[in-house]
Formats: sequence, C-alpha cells, structure tokens
Amino acid sequence: MNPEIARITFKDKKDYQVPNADEEFLIRAKDMNEIKNTFNDSAQAIQNALNQVSEAYNYLGDYKVENGLFYFKKADGAWGEGINLNVSVEEFENVVRRVTNLETNGVSIGDPIPIGSIIYVEGDEKDLRTGYEKIDVFPPKQHTINTDFQCWQRGESFDYSNSVLSKNTYFPDMWAMGNGSKNFIISKDDNGCHLELKVANSYLDLRQCVFGLKAGDTVTMSMKITNSGESFTMLQRIGNDGTTNKNINVLKGEHIYNLTYTLKDTDIRSDGGFVIYPLLGYANKTFDIIINYVDLFEGDIVYPHIKEDYAIAELKCSKKLKYIQPNDNAASINIGTTYVNNYTTSATRYRVYFAINAELDSIPTITYDDLRIYFYNGRSYKVDICNFYNMTNGVINVTMEFNINDGFSPIDKPCAIYVYGYLSAACEPV
Repeated sequence: MNPEIARITFKDKKDYQVPNADEEFLIRAKDMNEIKNTFNDSAQAIQNALNQVSEAYNYLGDYKVENGLFYFKKADGAWGEGINLNVSVEEFENVVRRVTNLETNGVSIGDPIPIGSIIYVEGDEKDLRTGYEKIDVFPPKQHTINTDFQCWQRGESFDYSNSVLSKNTYFPDMWAMGNGSKNFIISKDDNGCHLELKVANSYLDLRQCVFGLKAGDTVTMSMKITNSGESFTMLQRIGNDGTTNKNINVLKGEHIYNLTYTLKDTDIRSDGGFVIYPLLGYANKTFDIIINYVDLFEGDIVYPHIKEDYAIAELKCSKKLKYIQPNDNAASINIGTTYVNNYTTSATRYRVYFAINAELDSIPTITYDDLRIYFYNGRSYKVDICNFYNMTNGVINVTMEFNINDGFSPIDKPCAIYVYGYLSAACEPV
C-alpha cells in the first residue's frame, strides 16, 4: 500500500490584521483557503495515480471469465472489477499467455517488447495497458536478403567505369549486376549502396533472385534512393515479362519507388526463385546515387522500412556465401594446413582435401583465383583445380589439385593453403 501524501489540515481562515497595520499586512482568508484546497486536491490526484499504478502491478496474471466479463486476481487474492474487453475467450487467453510470459521473464510495462510478442488484440484503445503501444498491422516477411546493402564480403568498392561485365556478377552480398552492365562504379556506403554511372545511356541491371513465393502471389518492391544530382529515368521489373517494365523518374533528393506485381508461372525459375530488378535498362543521364534499401513484401501494401540489424544481415548472408581473400595490408592469407594424401591421374599430379568452416544452406559453387600449396621445405605450387567435394556439419570440403615436376614427393606431408587472390563458396543464385 502506498504511504499517504500529507495534507494541509488547518481550519478555514478568517480575515486577520494586526490593529493599526498597513493594508499590505492584511491576511485574507480567501487566499489561505484557496492555497489549502489547491494543495490538497493535487495531493489527492497524485495519491489516486499512485494507487492505480500499484493496482496495475498487483495483478498476478490469474484470471477468470464469468458472464462475458474478465476478472484478474490481485496480490491480496481478491478478484478485481469485471472488464468487458469485447474479444473472444480464445483471443484473450492467447494474449494473457503472451503477456504473462513476458512479465515473468522480467519485462516491465513500458519496456520494448521482444519481436513476435502479441500484446494486443483488436479492440478499443482505452483497453490498452499503460506503456504499451497499439500496433495495427504486423508487417509480413521481408523477402530480400541484405536489403540495406550492409554486407560486402567480396570487397567494398568495384570500378567498372570503363568496362563491361561479361556475366552476372555479384558485388554486395546477394546483389548482382547483370551481364552487359557497364561504365559504373559500385561501392559500400554507410547509408546503403553507392552507385555511379559514368557514361549516359549505358546499360545497368541490378538484380536479386528471391525465394519463398510462388506463381499467383502478389508482391510489392519498395526502393529508396538518395540522388545528389539531376533526375534521370530508368526501368524497374519483377519477373521475366519485359512488357511489365515500369518507367521511373529518379528525382533529386530522397524518394521511394514502388512496384506491385502478381507472379506468373513463367517468372518462376527451375530452382524455385524469381528475379527482381530495382534498376534496369539505359539511364538517360549519368548519375551518382545511394540506394538506401530495397524491400520486397508479399501483398500489395508498402510497409514502412525497418533497417535490419547488422548481425542479422550478416547471419543471413553467411548462409549464402563464404568468401576468403587477403586484407588490404597483406599479399596473401594462410587459411590452414592439410596433408597430401593421394595421386590423381599421373605420378606428378596430386590432390589435397581441405575443410572450410561455413554453414551454407545449400551446395555451393566453388570459385577461386591464385591458390598456392606451401610445404615445410619452402617449396610452393599453384593450384589449378579446386572443386566442391562434400558438406557436413558446418564444414565444406573441397579438393585442390596441383602438379609437381621437380622430383619432390609430397605424399603424407603437411602443407599450408595460401590465398593470394580469393576462394569463394557461394550458393547465391546466378
């Protein structure tokens, strides 16, 4: 029980003045009585508020339902006043189960609510407990990966300002530029993906392959661009149907560009994915922009963007790509040791098995550049074939083949694997 707030208790005053005193020393009863009443009224209001807060914290989560009303049990064992929440018993019990679980795990009223917790069902806002916020709609799953362009395992800047891509090529994790894209520079920015087009009317094709949806589903793509220069025009598309391309005028400043589309059978690839193209085609001008994010939701509603926590984005990307390369201060990187344990096709050709720690969610494609085998005696040999072998328990095993033509016998001898270029295990769809 809260302690009582003190009150002013003197009896109502009468006007009083010392004989022969000046008028300014007259004590008027009306003023004193008003001070007392105002203070006491305020004290009572504060007391009521404290009692209400205490009452809220006295509920233990026990409840009963009688005659359509819900009753909560208080700490003293008595039932509180019956409440008509205008919801079904099933809905109410689901909410109570979630809320009670939150409170018994140390989450106080007014604290942030863990993702996925349901604290309110449809009804009047007056029924919402103090400190909680009403959420009208729970946004559906966001289907793009690396939606804010935070993860760049391959590097953070790529200059194709005077060249053209000969195949679909990934830059930020999960985001590729399509075959034929040219005259661009793409790099990481604190606010997203920095993209520059250096020659007007050059082709660009930014894309991601998305999974988890099917023909007949309606999807909405939402992209925010910060444009520091003049406006320019390009296209957007979802799926394979070029007749559904949408013209967009990318204005100066920060703007959001949306596209809603219903997937067709012809949009779904053999692997079950489909491709979205936030920027596509021939820009009529050079530009210098930041793509802040690209969201893809199921349905035709454009939901507010919620920036993904970096750790979550990194985890999602780590399921799709393991990329190893030297850092900026080294010409190479030692990624581990193994043993030469068998021949391949001739007496001078050898194979090693090497394990890469990575938990990818499907069988990867192995690509590489400038891998070398080093032995204890200082000898080194360049790997000319590296292939996927198997994948178990968070480990990807690869085979590396190389030639030895100098008479050295490496069988059963330890060797170190050095990466001078890169070694990539990727299940990003091309």
